[in-house]
Amino acid sequence: MKKITQIALVAAGLFLSGAAFSQACPGGTFGSNVCTPFGNLIEPGLYPKPDSLPCVFQGQYADITLQFKNFDSLEFGGQKVRIHKITVNSITNLPCGMCWSTNKSDNSWANQEDGCIRVAGTTNDPAGQYKLNITVSALLGTPPLTIPINNINADAAGLRYDVKVYTAGANCPFPQSIDTSITGLTAGTGCAVGINNPSSDISGVQITPNPVNSNAVVSFTAEKGGVYTETITDLVGRTVHTSQIEVIQGANTTQINRGSLPAGVYFYNLRNGAAVVSKKFSISE
Repeated sequence: MKKITQIALVAAGLFLSGAAFSQACPGGTFGSNVCTPFGNLIEPGLYPKPDSLPCVFQGQYADITLQFKNFDSLEFGGQKVRIHKITVNSITNLPCGMCWSTNKSDNSWANQEDGCIRVAGTTNDPAGQYKLNITVSALLGTPPLTIPINNINADAAGLRYDVKVYTAGANCPFPQSIDTSITGLTAGTGCAVGINNPSSDISGVQITPNPVNSNAVVSFTAEKGGVYTETITDLVGRTVHTSQIEVIQGANTTQINRGSLPAGVYFYNLRNGAAVVSKKFSISE
């Protein structure tokens, strides 16, 4: 049976919001163009775990996508009750300068629905571990017989999520050392909210063939020329490849070389400063 605290676990996976959506990226949530849910998660919960997130470095733009799957049911009042919907209400103590957006316009996810949250921005807060404070609301049962539960506190349930900030130039360990015995640092206050920069500078990203057997061609259109950074990440957010490529204004192509990567699902990420786009692809045997 799923206990009510598991709602908070999903919320912890949802990562970032503030009271009444404070620290949300300007304009609030952005919908399906923000990030793409994997759509193939089997077990409910958050992916990746806190110790497997990409590192956040002082003064450097960070762009992190979290994936999750909502729960089906929980135990409430001594009975097993179906989850109809979960909504993120607030998550605070996000390092100053960073903001969040989700793939849903109302920050709500239905029973067993897959979702994602994109966290972006540049922080100059002190290096260290930041424990996020998270609350959510849930709607239990089946309409029209539903029970609302508001302001569930993940911390009170013994569940938590932490982000680590490193000094510029530091090594990024994997896994990261997350110490759940400490409260950690308090994020800056009164700071400007970070901007989840639009990816309009890069469009039309296609990977052919997909699935990839050995090599594939990536095609895209760039509004600006320059040196772009391409990375490939796996399902838990680990970077398995990174390189820089010369891009011209207009149509471009580059290649994905499988190398020693095992079969599975990956994301190709192309970044031009703040603008970034991601494309899901798979590698076959």
